[in-house]
Amino acid sequence: MERERLIETFKTYYSLNGLDRWVGDNQLIAYPSADVWNEMIANNSTVLSEIHKLNSSTSLAINYHEMLAAERRVKVKYEVPTAVPLFAYRGRSAVIDARYTWKDTTYYVESKFLEPYYSSTHPVREAYFEEKHYKDATIAKKWIEMFNSVKDEFEYYDINQMLKHLLALYRLQPSGKIVLQNLIWKPTDSFFSVMKSKRSVSYLKKRVCVLQVEMRKADQMLSEFLEKGLNWNDCTIEICFYNDVLNQVSTDMHFQEFKEKYLFE
Repeated sequence: MERERLIETFKTYYSLNGLDRWVGDNQLIAYPSADVWNEMIANNSTVLSEIHKLNSSTSLAINYHEMLAAERRVKVKYEVPTAVPLFAYRGRSAVIDARYTWKDTTYYVESKFLEPYYSSTHPVREAYFEEKHYKDATIAKKWIEMFNSVKDEFEYYDINQMLKHLLALYRLQPSGKIVLQNLIWKPTDSFFSVMKSKRSVSYLKKRVCVLQVEMRKADQMLSEFLEKGLNWNDCTIEICFYNDVLNQVSTDMHFQEFKEKYLFE
């Protein structure tokens, strides 16, 4: 129900500000090249239905990163499979929303739009706590301890998803320096101003505050795990709001339209 309220708030804002085009099926401002587009669809055939939704985090990722690609003169790929997180387990590969290389560092990006404001931290399968699903006992102990350490520590931030992405990258062991980045949309005053009830505004603002605390906590815990648990110095964590990285795309021709669509200020 909360998801529908958030979507309706966007629709109300669009209607009041002459932005009705965003209520339709096309949510993309900037488009990837044909080869990137075709590879994205090959990696995930359901992405076409996803990117047409108003609340699509995939569209948000594409719209932002296509501007970033133009600014940094890099090629960004989307819906990129990395590796099956567990060593001896018949699971699916983890899939990252965006990946690109800039200044000898490869960025793996998990994008979030409205999800943190209507869903909660998702639990992981019991397999992640079983030694037999890891390469050896030493590695298993480190990861099982980490999964246990975050239990009941997060309410809204999906720490387990980030841990699974990190585990997949740890198994993949890509060469060179890498960054696992989580970009999250943050509600603005423009968004709050069109919400229909003071109770909803109060609830969402409190949720944002809790989420911010949990984001900082997750960044600290994951960074410490990389340094002291895994000794993986070539990998770093970045957890932040899209709102805080707008300066990286501010000179792009699509920037103003991007700000209007996502109510950035």
